[in-house]
Amino acid sequence: MIEKNDRPDLFMSQIIGIICGDSIVIASEDQYTIGGDTKLNTAQKLSIIKFKNGDVIVGEAGNVSSSSRAVQYLSEIASGKEITNEYCVAKYAEEAIKLVRQDLL
Repeated sequence: MIEKNDRPDLFMSQIIGIICGDSIVIASEDQYTIGGDTKLNTAQKLSIIKFKNGDVIVGEAGNVSSSSRAVQYLSEIASGKEITNEYCVAKYAEEAIKLVRQDLL
C-alpha cells in the first residue's frame, strides 16, 4: 500500500475536462475529505447546475462539507437566472463561496 507521505501527489483532487470535436468529456476521481485527514472514495464531485437558459457542470474539491455547500448555494443562486456572458457563472460561484465563508465565521 502507498502511504500518504510516500506520494502526496496521489491524494489530491483530479478533475479534468477535454474538448473532443463537438463534445466535452469531463471526469473526476472519487476521493473526498471529511474533517482534516479522513478520506473516503465514494464522492460525486461533478454537479449539474441548472440556469434558466442552460446547464453548467461544476466540479468540487477539498473539504466535502464546504464544497458541497458551495455547490448547493450556487444551485440556489442559479435558479431562475440566465447565463448572459462568459463571466456570470464565475461571478455566481464567487457569491456562493462568500456565503460558505459567512457560514464558517
